[in-house]
Amino acid sequence: MQSRLQTNKDHRTLIDAFNILCHAYPHRNMTLHIAGDGETLDSLRDYADSLGLSEKVFFHGLLGQSDLRAFLNSLSIYVHCTHGETMSNAIMQALSMGLPVIASDVWGVSNMIKDGNGLLYHPRDAADLADKINQVLLDKQLATSLSLQSRQHAIDHYSNVSLVNKYNELFNR
Repeated sequence: MQSRLQTNKDHRTLIDAFNILCHAYPHRNMTLHIAGDGETLDSLRDYADSLGLSEKVFFHGLLGQSDLRAFLNSLSIYVHCTHGETMSNAIMQALSMGLPVIASDVWGVSNMIKDGNGLLYHPRDAADLADKINQVLLDKQLATSLSLQSRQHAIDHYSNVSLVNKYNELFNR
């Protein structure tokens, strides 16, 4: 996940879901990567440490444009845990990279993740999130489908060409 580390994001549910998966599948070599900076960084780091995850959860700090692209390219799945959004640049970026996206079923996200371009989980429900992550990890066909749909959704809805066309339609009304 990449975001500001603040209280309106739900990084704890992400860490809890990751913890569930680590205990359920100890043979998997999984890591959790969180990019961003903010007021909750220290408490999130402490929380991950308290769960014994300090060797598996990596906090990358605030990333510049080229580092962010490399960060997203390094991921197998993009998970976005939040209590609400207006319009998430982070989700748009993950979609544009063709990542399978799993996100909170909240306003500002559920309108972006639909029609097979990602999966939504019940907010604050670490078990549901862990289940959705596991589905994508185990089902390569699902992961590939989500990847293709996410990229196409980004092109159709968030690309420069798409936005210019939508503005032109609006102005011509």
